Amino acid sequence: MRNYKQCVLMIFFTAVISTSCTKENIAPSTENNNQQNAVSQSVVYNNVTINPSGNHVFSVPYLTQAVINKGTLTVYAASASTPTAQWQLLNSCEAHMDITSITVGNVEIQNNMGAAVSMSFRFDVPGN
Repeated sequence: MRNYKQCVLMIFFTAVISTSCTKENIAPSTENNNQQNAVSQSVVYNNVTINPSGNHVFSVPYLTQAVINKGTLTVYAASASTPTAQWQLLNSCEAHMDITSITVGNVEIQNNMGAAVSMSFRFDVPGN
């Protein structure tokens, strides 16, 4: 019975994540299409599990003090259980995943969902 409840909870939270984000927040491609503001560096972490009320610190080597001062870091998330999931802006979702700290080389994300969640994360740092 306990496994059944855990399975139902995971299905529920996956449904909440996938339905709470709108397609308006789909992440742009990281390909350089001769745009002046093209993304020069992306760091992707796949299938990261964050425990309930837990934090995870991601290493983003391209995150410099200049990037932090400009406020130009963009963070996206996608469901790790759905292979065709689209990248969504992290703070645009009702997913209860919050950025709690941004420091040189690191981004800390907190899970406020009440259950462990596995997601993929992408950090886009623009060029100079």
